[in-house]
Amino acid sequence: MPKAIHPTDASLGASQSPPTESDAFAGRPDPSRGFRIGAPSFDYCLTEASAALDDEACDHTAALYWASKAVETSRSDVEGAKANIAWGIAYYRRGDLGASIAAFDEIVEK
Repeated sequence: MPKAIHPTDASLGASQSPPTESDAFAGRPDPSRGFRIGAPSFDYCLTEASAALDDEACDHTAALYWASKAVETSRSDVEGAKANIAWGIAYYRRGDLGASIAAFDEIVEK
């Protein structure tokens, strides 16, 4: 049976060394430099909610999830209204008329 080659074997030669942790991040942003993956933006959330509603299969669960995220990330009354419209439509298509009306009522109350 052949011997498994290990990166620390002498076969690497003097000019090569085993890979280090820093090699794993070569060409990628260094997390220690403040690179963070944040929450999705309002526009992204609303686009995903709309896409889920426009699909022939109409994925209600995905539409409600992304609409709720759009409500959370909205920064103005206009964005909040757009998000609540998507939320209301998703509940309506799901057959939950009470929740749909509540979503539209929230727009009117603001």
